[in-house]
Amino acid sequence: MMKTIRVITTVGTSMFTNYMDSKVEKAFKDNNEDYESIKKDFDKVDMSFEQYDEKADRINNMKNILNNHWMKRISKCEGEWGFKADEYNFDASAEIKSLNLIQQKYKGSNSIVELICTDTILSKVSAELIKENISKMNPNITVKGIHVIKGLQINNCQDFKKIGLQNLYSKLDQLISIDKEKIDKHDEYELIKNSSDAILNVSGGYKALIPYISIYGQLYNIPLYYIYENSDELIIIDKLPVEFDWFFAEENYPFISEPDLYQNNAKKIKELRKLNIIEERGTKLTAVGELYKKYIEENMPISKNIMGYFMEYKVYEYLINNPYKDYKIVKHSVRKDDNPENKWIGEREFDLVLFKKEYNYSDFIVGEVKSYYQVYKEDNYKEYIKQLNGQLEKFIKSNNIPKEYHLYIYITKGKIPNNQFKENLKEIESIIKQKCGCKFKVFLINLNYEAKAEVNFNESLRNINANPYKWIMSSPLSERDIQKDYKFD
Repeated sequence: MMKTIRVITTVGTSMFTNYMDSKVEKAFKDNNEDYESIKKDFDKVDMSFEQYDEKADRINNMKNILNNHWMKRISKCEGEWGFKADEYNFDASAEIKSLNLIQQKYKGSNSIVELICTDTILSKVSAELIKENISKMNPNITVKGIHVIKGLQINNCQDFKKIGLQNLYSKLDQLISIDKEKIDKHDEYELIKNSSDAILNVSGGYKALIPYISIYGQLYNIPLYYIYENSDELIIIDKLPVEFDWFFAEENYPFISEPDLYQNNAKKIKELRKLNIIEERGTKLTAVGELYKKYIEENMPISKNIMGYFMEYKVYEYLINNPYKDYKIVKHSVRKDDNPENKWIGEREFDLVLFKKEYNYSDFIVGEVKSYYQVYKEDNYKEYIKQLNGQLEKFIKSNNIPKEYHLYIYITKGKIPNNQFKENLKEIESIIKQKCGCKFKVFLINLNYEAKAEVNFNESLRNINANPYKWIMSSPLSERDIQKDYKFD
């Protein structure tokens, strides 16, 4: 059975500009071939896609000329145009040329193509010509869909940025499947590799789209293909050896998720504008900002396994050096295997368990380490509540009730938790008290490394910003970093 690859291809106007090239016209005349100009029709239909139906006669005339004179019988060999019966023109457009080269690279596969058109008549007509002819040229290539992206044009910069790019990213999301089941299962390995069979072909279309589609490809680990000008070589832009900055994500998600709530924070707004995350005026997210937000929300389980694990060890280290009351024995990542006789742990781990005596479950404290995001954001908060209820049921069934349930929540750069965050903490406290009656305490960990740098003159703020993970691991939590028994009522 042949493998199928999905090639999402942007479509421009090279189908027409190539045909109108003076060298092509000369080749027709030198070979005594009839050359019918499309220049007049081209100029008349060079407009927004919404006027497509009004220009039907000119569109059909152009398509007839190109189907009869351009798609077949003429071809390029070693840079020169020539004529040969029954030979297809694989140099008719950047899209056709690149699709054929991609198919050659993936020999033994079928290419299912989705064509992404700009909000113009010419791009749509070019896509139609590609769809009508590509399977005749190469039977292993099939165009499945043609998608006109509203607002994706270069005449109005604001529409391009505010409407076109947003619609482009939405369409890419629809065409590139993301395995939601893997996200639900927190299978971070599957999330960070390209489980999709899609590739992005940006050989045609506006060159201004390339950086935006490149960002999308890098985030979702989808390779980009590009054919440079008149070259016969495919340039492949694969996943670069760089990682998503989850520290930045943890720090800035509250601003990105609800920027209107922080419009008085001039410093943060300026920073996010500089990064093209919010628009130049107001606090609305740009298309890149929306993409960034969506990626964070979809892939937060990965952040848990990076930043979260760092913080578990930092809290563990802190409790070893600064015991909570008489609970001097601290266990990290406690599992059932650590004490087979203990029935209540079940199959999952607990971040921290504090004892007065080794594995004395008549007097112990359970601690969980979460980010502000995990307690505040609705979807992740629901997930945590589900986890919490499972823990409490285990306590009750085994008759091993902890004396206290501690929630260690880390925030960055001194963010002030909002009202929804506090309401969520109240609900957590209510659930714990109703189900097992133990005390609930919140410890707020403030990773304000800018303030830390001001105190510690040996630590450069620039160095901390360059590698915050290194700073977290090398800098122990202190009493000043933790707000004990945080009051949320």
